[in-house]
Amino acid sequence: LDMDIVNGSGEIFALRADDGIRILDSGGVGDPNKPIYIDALRFEGLTESTGIYLVALHGLTIDDLAIARVSDIVDIDGSSIRLRGVMTLGGDIDILNLDGEFRVGSLVDAGGGEIGITTDSIEIEDVVRSWNGGPADPRGTIVLQPLTETRSIGVAGGTGDFSLDVLELDFIIDGFDDVDGPD
Repeated sequence: LDMDIVNGSGEIFALRADDGIRILDSGGVGDPNKPIYIDALRFEGLTESTGIYLVALHGLTIDDLAIARVSDIVDIDGSSIRLRGVMTLGGDIDILNLDGEFRVGSLVDAGGGEIGITTDSIEIEDVVRSWNGGPADPRGTIVLQPLTETRSIGVAGGTGDFSLDVLELDFIIDGFDDVDGPD
């Protein structure tokens, strides 16, 4: 079972699917004070200049979903964009994963906005960036941090409960003005 929401209205607080959820909405996906709670294996989403704010209940993979009879090409302001992963056209992306692994299996692009990912377990297997018009114009800040404050952090081969190896860092290193972690 997959779910596809295109330019819906009203407030949606929690979504559950056995496999994947795709949301395309020019008005944003949740907001900083009212994120959408997701209980699904995979997620794909696109907004215009507003943000995507999610709380994953049991782990989540950002993925390139193929939904029968639903096009991957969307038209925004006269431009055709191929949807894959999670994308905004300038809005922030904030994802809180409460349990299990958070996996970036497809593109995450905030289009010039900020990205925040909070999880105790992370795998980055595709590009995470915030480009405003292309690779010559990276913008925004990415904050990657463990959910549990006492978790140790390992970077580029260092040991830690929350770790990012060199390959994972390669997926994020050139996509931002600033890369940050917990204080």
